[in-house]
Amino acid sequence: KPIRGFSRVWTHEADVSERLGWPYAIEQAYTARVQGAQNMVFFELPNAQIIQFEASGDWHVIG
Repeated sequence: KPIRGFSRVWTHEADVSERLGWPYAIEQAYTARVQGAQNMVFFELPNAQIIQFEASGDWHVIG
């Protein structure tokens, strides 16, 4: 299970742990770049991939 700050949410919120599943690597702290647009938000991951989160709840790796 997660061992850092996310552990509390993952352990105490069953819907979170059920939706995310078991972690395959240790948590990693980083400063994310975030950009909002109409009905969506973009996050840059530590490996420079871009994730697009839509208002509908869908998300996509776009870069």
